[in-house]
Amino acid sequence: MNPWKSVRNTQSVKKATKLSLVLPLILAGFVLACGTRWQRDTGGKTNITLWYSLGGRYSRPMLNIVEQFNAMQDSIFVETSYQGNYGPAFQKILASVVAENPPTLAQVVVQLGPRLVEYGTVASLEPFFAADSAFTKSAFFPQLLKSCTFDGDLYALPMNASTQVLYYNKDLFRAAGLDPEAPPQTWQEVYRYAQKLAQLNVRLADGREVQVIGLRLDMIEWDVERIIYGWGGRVYKDDFSRVAYRSDAVLESLRFLRKMVDEGLATARGSNESDITGIVGMVLRSTGSLEYLKEHVNYELGVAPQPVAKQAAIPLGGGNLFLFADASPRQKRAAWAFLRYLYSPQNQLLWASETGYMTSIRSAYESDAMQQLFAEDARRRVTYEQLPSTISSPKHGSYKEINDELRRFFNDVLQQNMSPEAALLELETRGNKIIQNYY
Repeated sequence: MNPWKSVRNTQSVKKATKLSLVLPLILAGFVLACGTRWQRDTGGKTNITLWYSLGGRYSRPMLNIVEQFNAMQDSIFVETSYQGNYGPAFQKILASVVAENPPTLAQVVVQLGPRLVEYGTVASLEPFFAADSAFTKSAFFPQLLKSCTFDGDLYALPMNASTQVLYYNKDLFRAAGLDPEAPPQTWQEVYRYAQKLAQLNVRLADGREVQVIGLRLDMIEWDVERIIYGWGGRVYKDDFSRVAYRSDAVLESLRFLRKMVDEGLATARGSNESDITGIVGMVLRSTGSLEYLKEHVNYELGVAPQPVAKQAAIPLGGGNLFLFADASPRQKRAAWAFLRYLYSPQNQLLWASETGYMTSIRSAYESDAMQQLFAEDARRRVTYEQLPSTISSPKHGSYKEINDELRRFFNDVLQQNMSPEAALLELETRGNKIIQNYY
């Protein structure tokens, strides 16, 4: 038995009472001063919790920001807790909600955000923006707010926003007779470039000589979205009543990619290690990988926008920050004060420069400091150039299971030589059953 079924069956009640969760905040009111001086709560320090899912180099800037915030005032203390990668972290979030002890704020991967909203466990941020004239939604890139907006209400703020960009090995391009300053712009060009790259061999550190991989394909959440939408397909019907991916567009995309695999031009296997050893000519990865790759590769790294198939459809990735409805009014005010600090231009500049993820704030992007970073390394700018063509993941609570099925299907087709035509019919049946079981 699904423990969340009873929760889903009460969605009409949840939605009807959504405003009541934050109404006390509006009635009580809260005043936040400009800059970094916050309205203090009486009775001592307010403690809030922030759960995050970025480890290593990606957590350091955020933890530094939290440390600075805690040190600069004595009315609020933000306690951070690493919860593991997105999947395990989301399971912990669900468990905390069931136990009626959720965090105040949590980072949630974009594909799972709709479920929290449908469960009624997170608070709309609209009342906070309505009461705070100094911190407005217009400060953000509007494209990045798309993945945070549900039924017209903003429920989260973009934290580690990213798009996929095409990373390519300029040294291999030169060796193959390709112009390293003219990366492929379409998937037909990717095919032709991969034909030339796959004719090369490279010698590894252990002395082995291996064939170059023209293109390495990943099949994680947004790769599926990029392929389906980029070839002109869809995941759901408009009303989300059924799936819509059994289509000529999806079949065409799979045939094209399978052709590349069958001809030895691409692989759906490999790993991060393949990308840094210099045997991969091209790979699509998050813009958040930029700083990591710069540190670890021993070849000249190129960065280009995503190649276009039928249309430019670039999924937004990363995680968003949600405020949980069960937090007390006092904790919500404290959380809002912290969010204002986290999304200040100087902190967003720090975040973007140290991680490679995008800044969410337009003024940080337009700042002289950011423009200087672009002048020093134009590869940083590529992800922002793709913003006009970005799309959001489908806004439906069943999407995580749908996406899991699609990823398994794409991997089976590309790795195990499975026929896509017959498998798509079965996949459609399973997808529709997932939707039916969700309600």
